[in-house]
Amino acid sequence: MRLIVRALLFTVLFFGSIAAASAQDSKVNVYYFHSTNRCVTCKTIEAETINVLNTNFKNDIEAGTVVAHYLNVDESANKAICEKLKVYGSSLLVTKGDKVVNLTNMAFSYARRDAAKFAQELTTEINKLKALK
Repeated sequence: MRLIVRALLFTVLFFGSIAAASAQDSKVNVYYFHSTNRCVTCKTIEAETINVLNTNFKNDIEAGTVVAHYLNVDESANKAICEKLKVYGSSLLVTKGDKVVNLTNMAFSYARRDAAKFAQELTTEINKLKALK
């Protein structure tokens, strides 16, 4: 009897963890990392990212298929995710599963100078990752 219960418990936990990992892997995560002291460009990158997500991905955000994260790299609570993604300062990343797209250079190049180009680039990369199975 104990063996059956253990086997059943293992099966439930195993398939539950696979389902949870699969659900996480199916989400597109948009990460904007910043420090406590922020320049105008850093603040603009966050504002433009919010604008793109609210304009182009509102339904995806509501459905939970696109998730936005705005994290301070100086806060100890964010240390693990910063280390995992190898982030140490202001950064814009888009991820899905193990795929990581670093848009930091693009963000610093266009957020203040060309918001339309910034929106186009960010939207394109999110859509590419959404299309991945």
